[in-house]
Amino acid sequence: MLARPKLLALLSYLSAATPAGFHRRDTLVGLLWGEMDQERARAALRQSLYHLRNSLGSGVLSTRGDEEVGLAVDLFGCDVASFEEALARGAAEEALDVYRGDLLEGFHISGAPMFERWLDLRRDDLRRQARRAAWKLATDAQAAGAPAAAAHWARRSLQLAPLDEAVLGQVIGLLDRVGDRAGAVREYEVFAKRLREDLDLEPAPETRALVDDIRTRPAPPTPPAASNIGDGGTRVASLVPSGEQEGAHVDEGTAPPPTSIAVLPFVNMSSGPEDEYLSDGLAEEITNALTKVKALQVASRTSAFAFKGRSVDVRGIGKELGVATVLEGSVRKAGGRLRITAQLVKAADGYHLWSERFDRGTDDVFAIQDEIAQKVASALKVILTDRERHALARMPTSNVRAYEYYLRGRHYLHQTRRRSLEYAREMFAQAIAVDPDFALAHAGVADCSSLLHVYYPSVESALEQGELASRRAVELDPDLPEAHASRGFALSQQGRYDEAAVEFRTAIELDAGQFDARYHYARQCFQRGALAQAAALFEDAAGVREDYQARFFAAQSYEAMGERDHALEAYQRALEVARRHLELCPDDPRAATMRAVASCRIGQREEGMRWAERALAIDPEDAGVRYNVACLYAVEGERDRAFATLQECIEMGFGNLEWIAQDPDLASLRDDVRFQRLVEKR
Repeated sequence: MLARPKLLALLSYLSAATPAGFHRRDTLVGLLWGEMDQERARAALRQSLYHLRNSLGSGVLSTRGDEEVGLAVDLFGCDVASFEEALARGAAEEALDVYRGDLLEGFHISGAPMFERWLDLRRDDLRRQARRAAWKLATDAQAAGAPAAAAHWARRSLQLAPLDEAVLGQVIGLLDRVGDRAGAVREYEVFAKRLREDLDLEPAPETRALVDDIRTRPAPPTPPAASNIGDGGTRVASLVPSGEQEGAHVDEGTAPPPTSIAVLPFVNMSSGPEDEYLSDGLAEEITNALTKVKALQVASRTSAFAFKGRSVDVRGIGKELGVATVLEGSVRKAGGRLRITAQLVKAADGYHLWSERFDRGTDDVFAIQDEIAQKVASALKVILTDRERHALARMPTSNVRAYEYYLRGRHYLHQTRRRSLEYAREMFAQAIAVDPDFALAHAGVADCSSLLHVYYPSVESALEQGELASRRAVELDPDLPEAHASRGFALSQQGRYDEAAVEFRTAIELDAGQFDARYHYARQCFQRGALAQAAALFEDAAGVREDYQARFFAAQSYEAMGERDHALEAYQRALEVARRHLELCPDDPRAATMRAVASCRIGQREEGMRWAERALAIDPEDAGVRYNVACLYAVEGERDRAFATLQECIEMGFGNLEWIAQDPDLASLRDDVRFQRLVEKR
């Protein structure tokens, strides 16, 4: 079989592709024989399947109908399946015993670019899973007081990402904390040498400063032990040390990574404010494009857009967002012409790294976005991979009018109020009317429908529209991660959890930076009671994008599992992120509620109750906000206020009973007859 590469490739795909099970012949043909006409390609597939049957023995290769082929997993062992099955059981060490290197390391097959692309993605995904498993073992060993084991697994995690400076920083920090400062310095020196030899680069200044600090300072004092959550999770002792400064998130002496960037909303220079969707949309699309470049650290849209309309010096923006560079620009639309200016500015001193003006027709909007993203990467001395370059150049639609409707929809999707979501869905529908094959617009309709069902479940046809639109998005573009994320979200709302999980995993496999798939997958796991998996996914989502909701729900998951120390630490982090977010977006009621709950969890009850009242005042008609405040009252022993507020939020449309059943915040109410009556009424 090794002498016939396509046979090995076919067997590898059948055994290691996700989702596991049966695969359509059309998919297999496209992967391996895409250069042939359909008749010859299908003949080649039939011949390859014949040889596989003879090699593997009776019953291993099976078919379903005329069009689907699969392997009998009980008859054919596969180390990829064993690795992922061990991870699913939480047996990280067993999984890493199985993982011995990249999938089909060194294997290459000519004339099959789609298979090569799949193999690259699958290798990256498996390596990423292995690195996370090693890092979890390292942090668990550190928490258990086993420094040697912690150091071993930390080094293993770095071996799986040998050129990732962020991982190096984590490993250095852990080795320092467990007392292996010499090992921390040694890992840095090995990394620096490898970086010079492979990429002709030097480690970032902040990494060098970290190591210099380790070299020169005395051994750190032993940190104080954290307090525990009280029985039932109803009261938490304060963890904030005396004199700690709230809101600080970047040490004064620490420079942000040189490849970190924030994309500010572009200024609308057109004749009317109705064109603001275009200037905002371009900035958002450039942000999304840059997040696909692994070497860049991109500030979230929410954080960057908080500076819209504010006169703030670029130095202040860089300091506030923790980025080294800022991209700003303007858009002027006149008839069928566009004038777009863009400039990349160094936050430390206001120095222009790159600037350009684009005078083009509106049909060139996609090319302009691609050029800006590529030139930003070049200015920051980032080398793009072929996959990243392809992702940046991808055109979502060939119709500019459809794209304009899509940008209008995105403009309103970020506002989770009911009227905004309904208007966003209407704009996405208009985009589809102009270009029925616009997959991203179908995904937009699906996301709006799913969000309406989550927050306003009384909206008619939301579930059905989410189902139809998400299915169509995947049909139109099976390689679009946003389509699979939307499909997973819609399926989850229907209670089709296993199918949803497959879609979420596919989205993440297609785009390692997919936040929405991780976040909604985590919410699904939480409401099903898979709390450990929920916590891991929420943490993973927050690692992709610093998000106060992901941080908060990670903490809540730890609390529901009874992991009190982890919960306290996570609530502290969630509070810091929510506080920082509210400094930029003071009218966000959801962030206010999560700040309220997190404050109470770490012992700041008075501040927590004050923020709860503020959240209700910001948006008294938001059922989700009212639900979170009801939870806070329950935790703080305000039972009557909790029931009154819970009644109000249910009457306003909050109806996720599975979430209510798992929410640890409501534990103190469940033995009260009023709780049962409340649920029964619903």
